[in-house]
Amino acid sequence: MKKIRYSIKRDARRNWVLEPVGACIDFLGTEIAMSGITVRALELMPLIPQLVRVAGIAVVKTEGFDAALPFKKFLNQDIAFDGMSEKLSKNDYSLLNSHTLVSLWSGFETCIEDTVVLTLINDQPAVDVVLKEVRVSGYTGGLFDEKDARRAFRSLERKARQDKGLVESYDWLLGLLDIQRLPCSDLRTSLAEVNALRNAIMHNAGIVNQQTLCAAPSLDLVVGDEILLSRKDINNYFDAISTFVKELLGGVVSSRHIKSSDELNVEGV
Repeated sequence: MKKIRYSIKRDARRNWVLEPVGACIDFLGTEIAMSGITVRALELMPLIPQLVRVAGIAVVKTEGFDAALPFKKFLNQDIAFDGMSEKLSKNDYSLLNSHTLVSLWSGFETCIEDTVVLTLINDQPAVDVVLKEVRVSGYTGGLFDEKDARRAFRSLERKARQDKGLVESYDWLLGLLDIQRLPCSDLRTSLAEVNALRNAIMHNAGIVNQQTLCAAPSLDLVVGDEILLSRKDINNYFDAISTFVKELLGGVVSSRHIKSSDELNVEGV
């Protein structure tokens, strides 16, 4: 059997606790930029064949018919321009917006999980606290390896969601590690909506069901509605996710897990 390899490594010479949130900030920024670029490309797509034809005529006049062959070849290719931009632009780019929402949420969830996992493979006091909350089968003492840390995270998440909302669950979970969001804005409604919409898109073909409304009663939707996210919706949800992650960064930087350069040099010896 092939040995499982994990991406997270323990390295006492680095401020490891910064890595997940730093990667998440970069990921979220890239995703929202890609979404905007795609919208701009779709706006310009219908103009491209016309511009290529005009360019081909100009090239023929100055350089001859042979120079225009690449332009003709481009226009003869099946590049799916006809109708595609109109289809993807429907309902204020709702299909693109759904893809973006799912991607943003995946980056957010990864950030939370990897922050917890990295802490449990680096910090013994955090391990001791977590073991008071959940049982990790096969654990024999000391710091967790990544496999056990991810098991612990899933157990903690299940326990938290039994009697807590989404944001409260994450704040409780991070609090076990001595990490508190700063300034801890009230993001309960907006992030509950993002999660509920993401679940409906991923698991119910983008159709609202009762589970969607129970998870986010603030949504102005009814059972059976198709989820049609606007560009304004995406920007608002991006702001909410980004706010949580930025506040998490503030909490991480202020936590006991951050070490000075002198401390890191000593630990890395």
